[in-house]
Amino acid sequence: MCGPCLVGAWSVRRPRAGAGPRLNPPVLRVARPTDRLAEVTRFYLEAFGFERLASFRDHDGWDGEVLGQPGAAWHLELVSRHDGTPAA
Repeated sequence: MCGPCLVGAWSVRRPRAGAGPRLNPPVLRVARPTDRLAEVTRFYLEAFGFERLASFRDHDGWDGEVLGQPGAAWHLELVSRHDGTPAA
């Protein structure tokens, strides 16, 4: 896990019979570190109407929430370190 970072990824789906591979559009994920994960998450959910797409706990010392709109080509990932140190 890193501090603020940008991630783009292509994924390949199983093709239909007789068709070539289908590529999903890339997803841009912007990670934002915070020491107030619950408060900042609530802000984005309520103020902007984002949805919680995923969340994780204790991934190498990080907790996080992935927010956005289902099917959108972007995600906002809010991350927080357990030890309280700022993200590098």
